[in-house]
Amino acid sequence: MDELSHLPCDWQKINVSSVADVIDPHPSHRAPDEDPLGIPFAGIGDLDESGKIRGNKVRRVSPEIYEEHSKRYQITANTIGFGRVASIGKIIDFKGLPKKITISPTLALIEPNRIEKNFLIQALKSQDTQLQINLLLTGSTRSSLGIALLRNLIIPFPKLPEQQKIATILSSVDDVIEKTRAQIDKLKDLKTGMMQELLTKGIGHTEFKDSPVGQIPRSWDVVSVGSLTDVIDPQPDHRTPAEVIDGVPYVGLGDIGKSGLIDFSAARKVSQEAFEKQKEGFEIHPGAFIFGKIGTIGKPYVLPTERFYCLSANVVLVTTKKSINMKYLFQVFGSEIIDQQVLLQTNTTSQPALGIKKVRDFLVPYPKQCEEVELITEVLASVDNRISRVNDKLAHQLDLKKALMQDLLTGKVRVNLTDKESAVV
Repeated sequence: MDELSHLPCDWQKINVSSVADVIDPHPSHRAPDEDPLGIPFAGIGDLDESGKIRGNKVRRVSPEIYEEHSKRYQITANTIGFGRVASIGKIIDFKGLPKKITISPTLALIEPNRIEKNFLIQALKSQDTQLQINLLLTGSTRSSLGIALLRNLIIPFPKLPEQQKIATILSSVDDVIEKTRAQIDKLKDLKTGMMQELLTKGIGHTEFKDSPVGQIPRSWDVVSVGSLTDVIDPQPDHRTPAEVIDGVPYVGLGDIGKSGLIDFSAARKVSQEAFEKQKEGFEIHPGAFIFGKIGTIGKPYVLPTERFYCLSANVVLVTTKKSINMKYLFQVFGSEIIDQQVLLQTNTTSQPALGIKKVRDFLVPYPKQCEEVELITEVLASVDNRISRVNDKLAHQLDLKKALMQDLLTGKVRVNLTDKESAVV
């Protein structure tokens, strides 16, 4: 909000409601009865940023609910969605929608009427808007942003030609970012296909056999994870140590940032005593990785060998002194072979969780020739390295976008307008 205190003299500070209609799509906030053959009742978690429905698990409701909603709003190319629950502040620029859809109260609908739509989207995504939301929610028991609070969010308001120019610049950066994200998705798809090929067919084999993990080369074995490595519960009493100021980082999968690195500075901190207790209980050998066992299941992550952190009770540690290729095992843990076994073990519980014994009993295909193990690992690691490089590129682009938004949306840097652009009213 401090940045909006120093806007150019020809800009204004305004409430969102002064330039757009902010609509609560389902004011009763009571979930309507489900109709399996009905019309999608989409929430913030069901929609991607372009408004397309993700997956096939969206709730469906009766045509009567759709007719009732139609009296309150119509989703058009001018509509913006704003996350109010869980993903608070998530912006949806509605595109590619099915012919009929209803919207749950997990998001509000915004219809710009005196402001450039794409400028409003950028303003709502800005650091200043996020700061306002954080201040509104700080110290509150609210887990959602009310419609009245959303209407009163303050945004900058330059004249229309400048709005349009700023929106064009920032949207062009968004396009570059989306292309980079698409490149990452393609590399991930490539990796998935290569894993399926290499971890079930190997390299150069012509004879295969059925096994508990599917068809594999005849010369390979299927072995349990526990027979290859140590699988350790880092917090066997399952009691989370008390938080302390300036303590030792207590890390789990939730502390892994978008960069793919653990954010040790933001992690919960625990006492030196808790750290020493874990240090006495187990070692972390080169190549060791964690694997989520409560809440977030899976997602293996290789740990730093330098010991300056504790491990959360929500993960298991996979480590060993043996001459096992841990990099190969890490690749298997990230594959569909383990995903399928996790699914079988967790699909009967409402709160996903894996016991330590279940992880030890996971089965993995293992080539008998060390050379083949190493070659498979090298090929898959090469794709990981490519993904990592593109992720670094994406992080740089996101930092650039953040800085550019801060400059352009506060008027610190003014855009150049042609005479023709300046004449637009």
